[in-house]
Amino acid sequence: MRVVFVTNVYPNDFGIADGIFVHEQAKMMQEKGCEVDVLYIDLRSARKKRRWGKSQEEYEGINIFHYSILLGPIPILMDILYLIVQKWALYDYIKRNGIPDIIHAHFYINAYFSNELKKEYGIRYLITEHSSELYQQKISMLHRYIIKKAYDNADYVIAVSEALKKRMERYTERDIVTIPNMLSDKFYYDGNNKKGFHFLFVGHVIESKGVRILLEAFNELQQSLKDVSLTIVGEGALKKELMEYAKSRHLDVIFMGEIAHEYLPDVYRKSHCFVLPSKMETFGISYIEALASGIPVIATRCGGPEEFINTENGILISVDSKKELYEAMKKIYDNIIGYSGKEISENTIKKYGKAAVGEALMKLYLGDI
Repeated sequence: MRVVFVTNVYPNDFGIADGIFVHEQAKMMQEKGCEVDVLYIDLRSARKKRRWGKSQEEYEGINIFHYSILLGPIPILMDILYLIVQKWALYDYIKRNGIPDIIHAHFYINAYFSNELKKEYGIRYLITEHSSELYQQKISMLHRYIIKKAYDNADYVIAVSEALKKRMERYTERDIVTIPNMLSDKFYYDGNNKKGFHFLFVGHVIESKGVRILLEAFNELQQSLKDVSLTIVGEGALKKELMEYAKSRHLDVIFMGEIAHEYLPDVYRKSHCFVLPSKMETFGISYIEALASGIPVIATRCGGPEEFINTENGILISVDSKKELYEAMKKIYDNIIGYSGKEISENTIKKYGKAAVGEALMKLYLGDI
């Protein structure tokens, strides 16, 4: 069975972890016997220097057909240009490689022309939805049209969380299956003892990830607890400002920048608590990676995390509440011995590991649901 993933996010030189959930899923389905290719339609900013046009490469055993385009400044023109390139990429792939059995699009916009190919060649297509755009109050008429056309004609429509599923149901009457993003088997609990107390943040260093109030809460925490530290993994617009904030207050904060995904498991396992106070998450693979590593999590009630954070593995707080964040960090510091890293890890891997997610996806590929 030949499966083509269509996506606009994928690990690359400028975003090592971008779309890692797509890549891990592609690897998993290849391990299950599918022949998997990826059509990566690259719409990153022109400031990210790279080869324009089309190219082919291999990444960890997956064939990547890379179509890179230059973005324009006007959103609607950018959308139209993207759709044009998407159509070109799909037909170019078929011309070069033949007709696949299944197209698996990630994000609704990448399924727009799959309906056309379904009619022309009989190719079945699935959509896995991750898009935070569905949480916006206003979605343009163009995007509403794209969403409806993509969802209504798909063989299966997949949401990565129940919260996202509810949002998706506003735009279609189709049945929606919930299958979460898959956890890489690189993340596990090793049981090693750790010195001090290390908080960890992994994500884009931007306003919507709540990293500013994290630094503010940590500032208060370190005034009373001298053995705590915070590691920030990621890049983003706020990084320089927050580095200056931490320096001016003599905070024990390490800004690691973005690191290769292969090194992340070790960073998680050296930490005591993971904190990601996002304003909105459709799922949040970083939370799952932390839990699989056996460390409790502090998350906000922002969509995805409510489905897997509970009193046994962490604390849920309100969005934008520095007070609740401080109290949660202090509570986990005081009660870390009450969390079983082994149980947290085992329960997470059982639900989000390759076995569970891979089996659910394969049933859809085979048409068994």
